[in-house]
Amino acid sequence: MSGPNFLNIEYFFGLIYKLFSQGLGSIDLASWFYIPLWYRVLAVILSLLFLVGIFFFSSKTLDLRREERLAFFSNEPFLELAPIPKNDRWLKIEAEINSDNVASWKQAIMEADKILEEIVNTLNLPGDNLGEKLKRIEPSDFLTLDAAWEAHKVRNRIAHEAGYELGQHEARRVMRLYEKVFREFKYI
Repeated sequence: MSGPNFLNIEYFFGLIYKLFSQGLGSIDLASWFYIPLWYRVLAVILSLLFLVGIFFFSSKTLDLRREERLAFFSNEPFLELAPIPKNDRWLKIEAEINSDNVASWKQAIMEADKILEEIVNTLNLPGDNLGEKLKRIEPSDFLTLDAAWEAHKVRNRIAHEAGYELGQHEARRVMRLYEKVFREFKYI
């Protein structure tokens, strides 16, 4: 007489329930041997694969969390910029910003803003000036839009406020903002 040719899931869940509710002594271990060999091998292989997967993905998750923590609490800039390629206009601006003359710093910012305006003009946006065109740009189309706005505001203060005093630290900060924008659009 042959046994059943189907898998009785209810029986196995009943065994698992007995194991957890009444302990190991309640299970007839001899019934384990009535399970076909290929079911047992498949169950062991799948269990091992799942355990390996759990350990693998847990370690990857811990690594990601560690990297996030390091990036969040470190004092280093999150974005590392590559060396600037040779571009004559940009090299001239850099030379002016590295000088000791306040007028050169202001001139460098004015020249960088002209480059920004040329870049924005390639987007064919309506508007009479750079400020109006920047207002019409979608942030998803221009990832460094906030940096462009901040740099342009400093340029406007230089151009329209007669007594505006620009320090070298501020001038260099503004140039880094322009640099981010120019890198996004592959100008430098």
